[in-house]
Amino acid sequence: MNPNDWVNDRIGTPWVLGGRDYSAFDCWGLVLLFYRDVLGKQLPDWESAGKSKTWILEQFSEARDQIWQKSENPKNGDIIAVFSASGTPFHVGLLWNGRMFHSQKGVNCVLDDLDRFMKAYPNVQIGSVACRA
Repeated sequence: MNPNDWVNDRIGTPWVLGGRDYSAFDCWGLVLLFYRDVLGKQLPDWESAGKSKTWILEQFSEARDQIWQKSENPKNGDIIAVFSASGTPFHVGLLWNGRMFHSQKGVNCVLDDLDRFMKAYPNVQIGSVACRA
């Protein structure tokens, strides 16, 4: 599928915590589906690993330098991560045509103004995580 069509077809999809299919997903579920179905890459998933979201976030924080690669030249499909002051990610989306493509409670799946996130949150990074092809 054409990546632009894939993105456009997802706009308005309901947000559901832990959602991992096309009927509904959370922010990480959106990223997982994009990487799997558009890029052909598997990212780690706390749901399928049988671990709690808290456990995964703690592991990510501890291994951040090994699994998170900040993008020097951001491109469509890169992951946008919003980090807390302690370095724990609490929201993710995808960079798409200079905007943030993400799924959020109460908003569902939208293309949003990236500058708004950059101004609202002091620690927003664009990058990628280690994944399997």
